[in-house]
Amino acid sequence: MYQTLNLNLAFTLVEPSPVVLITTRDQGKDNVFTLSLLMPLGFDDDSGCCNIAIMTGRWNHSARAMLKNKQCVLHVPTAERMADTIAIGTVSGAQVDKFDRFGLAREEAKQVDCAIIKGCAAYIECRVVDDIEQHGIVILRPVSAGVNEAENRKSKIHSVGDGRFFTEGERFDYRALMNEKLPPQCQIS
Repeated sequence: MYQTLNLNLAFTLVEPSPVVLITTRDQGKDNVFTLSLLMPLGFDDDSGCCNIAIMTGRWNHSARAMLKNKQCVLHVPTAERMADTIAIGTVSGAQVDKFDRFGLAREEAKQVDCAIIKGCAAYIECRVVDDIEQHGIVILRPVSAGVNEAENRKSKIHSVGDGRFFTEGERFDYRALMNEKLPPQCQIS
């Protein structure tokens, strides 16, 4: 039996993406913010790369830097970093150096002028290619990416969207069975 759900909460039913940390840099100052509203946009026929859409507001100090400088790095933290990942999203980089406050170790990105946070499961360096301001949607094109296999095996953080979070459970690998249905770049050779 279904219970009626307030339409304002409907988005919490389709929020499967991992919570990410996004680094930006403005006038030499690194910043980071937490985001859970993101999705792939389909594969580019020429490059085989998949753009990523994020949703953020102009009130966000880091988002303004990202839009100004047209670049950022997305990071996939593991559940071990849940408390800090969520806390990062509760303070403004305009008042706090979040790298210092949360003890984030960094290295330089390869393709964009931003920091990479060490110890995450993965990162994606991106350039901003479109901004749909009316809806708060920013389209990012990946230009470089890296994965830390040891960290990537750990559970990721997911948001319900209403202040509740969960982590991944057991993983199942059906790539061999689905191989011919997968995009070419994901197929097992």
